[in-house]
Amino acid sequence: MPRQYEGLTTKAVVKTNGKFGVLDAKTGTWTVPAQYDEIVQTFRYNKIAIAVTAKGVTKYLDYNGKPIQPSKPQAGSKEQGGAGVARMETTNDNDQRWDPKDLYVYNLGGGNWKLSIETRSSGGTKVHQTFEVKGYADVEKVSFYDEVNKIPALIKAVKDGKAGIIGLKGEVLVPFIYDNIGELKVHSFFLETTLNNKTGVLRRDLTELSKPVLKQVLAEEQRLKAWYVEMPNGYRGYMDKETGKIFIPGGE
Repeated sequence: MPRQYEGLTTKAVVKTNGKFGVLDAKTGTWTVPAQYDEIVQTFRYNKIAIAVTAKGVTKYLDYNGKPIQPSKPQAGSKEQGGAGVARMETTNDNDQRWDPKDLYVYNLGGGNWKLSIETRSSGGTKVHQTFEVKGYADVEKVSFYDEVNKIPALIKAVKDGKAGIIGLKGEVLVPFIYDNIGELKVHSFFLETTLNNKTGVLRRDLTELSKPVLKQVLAEEQRLKAWYVEMPNGYRGYMDKETGKIFIPGGE
């Protein structure tokens, strides 16, 4: 389960007009403008950070929109983090080499897809590894390198009209039984499943917290360690993040 962070209770990742930003719910102001294709919470230099991606370029900010700055690195150190894996290798204080990696998906046609782990920079593109998967109508990256659950990649694939999750080598991690799978809008540590116009929740380790029985997940209640959810009949209540148990106070 993700940790609770003091001082972040008013900050929320919000999608508007197809772009992501960070909104301070207390003041109603954008601390990170809604101009990014993806925002994922992560760690950077042992600090809470968000990886923001636009046009294939990822950078790391705090929730107030300020760049995350490194402490002075020790010789020979390596640091992991980001929406992909960002590695910094150093041999001395004046020789620093950045090697940020991310996963990119290429449609080869005919149901064939290439998964490519690349470093993209102004100097060009370096390809580290490639994999091919076949027989899918659609393939889309969900995340690359989950530091919490040590999962190298989560990739949504569609087969025979149903969505599932596969790994880099095409191994099936979540069976093809859902109408759709995507990031849960109110928290990136969970995935939203959709089936017959109802919503379910997968933990980031891909265990099912809730089957698709909800109308929607509305918000996160950090103090209660629960989701604020709405049922198909319109009643609203709370779903425990650890057990998935749903409590509708007073039937409302």
